[in-house]
Order: sequence, then C-alpha cells, then structure tokens
Amino acid sequence: MISNQDFSEVASVLIENTRQYNADDTAVVFMGHGTEHDANVVYHRLDGLLKTQGNERYFIGTVEAEPSIEDIIPELHSLRVKKVVLLPFMIVAGDHANNDMAGEEEDSWKSILEAEGYTVTPVLKGLGEYPEIQRIFARHISEAIML
Repeated sequence: MISNQDFSEVASVLIENTRQYNADDTAVVFMGHGTEHDANVVYHRLDGLLKTQGNERYFIGTVEAEPSIEDIIPELHSLRVKKVVLLPFMIVAGDHANNDMAGEEEDSWKSILEAEGYTVTPVLKGLGEYPEIQRIFARHISEAIML
C-alpha cells in the first residue's frame, strides 16, 4: 500500500470480504506482521481509515509491533462485543496465522481473546487469496515495468 487509492481499495476489500461477520455483537480483527521500521504506520493508517468509514468494530493489529492485541482488547471491551473473527492481514496464512493468531497455545490471539470471554472464530485466508488484492499487486507490477 503506497497510495491513498491503495488504502481505499484495501479497506473496501476487507469490508466486502468480511460482510458476513458484520453484526453488532461481533468485531473483526486482522493480524498483520508488524515491524519496528517506520513502515509500521500502514497498520495504524488502515485501521484509522476503516474507523472513519464507520467500521468501528474493525481492527488492524500486529503480532510483532503495535498496535498489538493488548492495544485492541480495551477497545473490544468498550464496544461490548461478544464474538471476534480473526483474519490474517498477511499475503499468506502461514506460520503467524496458524500459530500466533489461531493456535491453541495460551499466547495465541485466539487463546488470549477466549480468556477474555470472547467467542473466537479464526479464518485462515491470506490476502493473496482475494482476487481484488491480486489485481492491486498486478497493477503495481505493471506500473513498475513501465518505469
């Protein structure tokens, strides 16, 4: 995501592909990788964009940086949701998605949220599986070739 258009398109893809989970008692939480690099700001920016578009029950967190699951939990409490749907904000649903997000270990996001009293549904579908995301990649590749 490098342009305002990218952020808008990705936000739309996330909302459209999770519409079935949109309910007053449910939050949708995406787990990104995260980094200590300045590029980590993309997670905050996308989260803010989702919220300004009226999607206050959507969250973007990271496993390796901020915002973390610990940052998201107080917001979930304030919304009084009962269910949380977890999805990877990663190109593939690999190790982080399978273990850190959806695993049975006590430090996985699923286990942490269940310990907080939420009913948790992990969805192991990476962003690379969405045709709309594939088109964004293809557009950027095409633009790079034209340089």
